[in-house]
This record gives sequence, C-alpha cells and structure tokens, in this order.
Amino acid sequence: MDASGLELFDEQAICQKIISPLSAANCKNHKNKAFLLLTECVSGRAKKAAEELLERSRKKKEGVREIIQEIEDRGDLSASIVFEGDRDWTLALAGTVSSRICQEYRRPVFIYHRGEKHSQGSVRTPKEIDAIELMASCSGLLLNYGGHPRAAGFGLDNENIEAFKSCLIENLKKIESQILNVI
Repeated sequence: MDASGLELFDEQAICQKIISPLSAANCKNHKNKAFLLLTECVSGRAKKAAEELLERSRKKKEGVREIIQEIEDRGDLSASIVFEGDRDWTLALAGTVSSRICQEYRRPVFIYHRGEKHSQGSVRTPKEIDAIELMASCSGLLLNYGGHPRAAGFGLDNENIEAFKSCLIENLKKIESQILNVI
C-alpha cells in the first residue's frame, strides 16, 4: 500500500492498484515475483518488490498505450477485422492490446509480433464470434493456433501473413451471415 500511494483502506481501490502490478509480475528463481511479494515477511524487501512490480506495470501500460496509438494511426479500424503486427511489438503485450481494441471497436482483433521468419500473435473477439472457429478453416496457413472462443493465439510463417488475413476476412463473412440467419 505504501509503494502504490494508497492512504485509506478502500478494498476496491486496493484491488484496482494491486491487480495490474501483480499480473505484470515475472519470475525470479522459478517463483512468481507477485507470490514472493505477497509472502515476504521483511517490510523493506516487500516494499522494494512492490515498487519494482509497480514500475513494471507502469511500463507495460505505457507500451500498450503506444502500440494502440500506433495501430489507430496506421490502421483502418472500421475494417471487418483489425489485423496488425510489427517487429518492435512484444508478444507479451499482444493480448492486452487485442483486448482493449476489441472492447473499443467491437470486432475481431489479431495483433502479432513479427519475427524474422515466423510471427506469433494474440486474438480477441466479440462474444458472438468464436476465435477458434474463425481460424479453423485457415489452419493450413498456420503453424499452430488455439485457446478459447474469445481469446486465442496463433503462429505462422511470415510468407503466409497476407493469405491468413484474407482467409480470416472470408471466414468472418461466412460466420456473420450464419449469425444473421439465426437472428
């Protein structure tokens, strides 16, 4: 609480301040730093660990904001899907970026880190669209894919990026027409 600047005991404020840094935790000696913070008995070490987690969380939020701004600046966010990638974007931020854009623009979002030969990405979809179903008929273009109906991931060779995007757009049209037929 000291490291985050909370002065009053307000459970909601504590949860809002603490959840983000704890989820930004990485590992030290095969133990999650959030776990180490929560189990630390020495207050000085606990405060130092909390400060490190808060700083890591701040950097993560900043990175997410920067990527979203870049996507908004370069992309057509009125298209049927948002499909963007870059060599400079870390895969660790792709899920959060995808979630925020999906919530804001209410369309399937595919954000990926472009590697030298292969790319990996994260997918988020609105509740009426199943990410796995959307990628399934494009699976021949993918190295791997999986996850849940609204949150998934994928890997592919860079030479298949544009073909994958086109395939997704075609599949989305079919899924949307099925949804309209049910309504």
